[in-house]
Amino acid sequence: MPEIVGYGVCIRNTPIKVENTVVYQELTNIGINLDKISIDIVRADTTARPQLAELIKELGVGDQIHMYSIDAFLLGDCRRAILYYSDILKKGIDLVIYDFDGAIAKLSPFSTLRFGDRKAGEELLVKSLKSTDELIYDFGEYFVDATPSKNSGGLRTEARANISNAFKEIYFAYESYQIKQEKTLELLKDYCGIGSKVTFWLMAKDYEASLHYSDDLSNQPFEIFDLPKRCGKIPEEYHQITKLADSYIGTISSERERVEIAMRELNMISSYGVYRRWQLVAEKTPKPRKHIIIDFNFDDFDEKYTKK
Repeated sequence: MPEIVGYGVCIRNTPIKVENTVVYQELTNIGINLDKISIDIVRADTTARPQLAELIKELGVGDQIHMYSIDAFLLGDCRRAILYYSDILKKGIDLVIYDFDGAIAKLSPFSTLRFGDRKAGEELLVKSLKSTDELIYDFGEYFVDATPSKNSGGLRTEARANISNAFKEIYFAYESYQIKQEKTLELLKDYCGIGSKVTFWLMAKDYEASLHYSDDLSNQPFEIFDLPKRCGKIPEEYHQITKLADSYIGTISSERERVEIAMRELNMISSYGVYRRWQLVAEKTPKPRKHIIIDFNFDDFDEKYTKK
């Protein structure tokens, strides 16, 4: 079995615990075991990535490094980034880079693995169609273009909490219009230790971009798929999917099938249900004037979870 580890970079000029970094929480959301996560917490003027160097030394052919994210990796003084990237690929270590931009999880084009076509019987992750030399060249081009805008002195981190079951229940109660924002923030403070709506929105984005979100959404009452989203803006990924899916009109009759094919071709993973909820926002469907049929039960929730 291949060794699977998580890796990320946090640029900080003041001390911070690994568990409190955004990258740590994102990697746990992906499903990486806590004892398999390595994070370089370095100053903005530091070029070395000692934790990554150690991983490259220890891992071998077929092992996997799951990284969050390419832009975070290029923050600070990243002059050695191309060397680290090249060393990983040339050693035969598989690199899976997650880009969490929007509510649909996707793999960076610089990953050596891509999402497989599950309907065609492929595994979740299969080899990229690009060669090692092509990937290294493309990464070098991106590095030159992106680096000037990535020399930030610090990666902004909010005091986000872990995405617990209590958080998920509150999130879906809010998203299905069962509770108002004021009540949402009250519950988040009492049961999750979250004190602001900004932190809630950031955590909602983290959650929506994780690989667990689609499955969790599919377990919600079906009425939620007729409701526009309340958290966040329409991501750029929605427009990319729509453009490609529309190109299949006339050859594929089912919108669901067109959207699912477009997601696979764009190396994204999610579900038609996620897309449909963004579509309602894009179509400016009016928000519902009353709650959906299944109301949030405060007594059951209070019995299940302990206040912070």
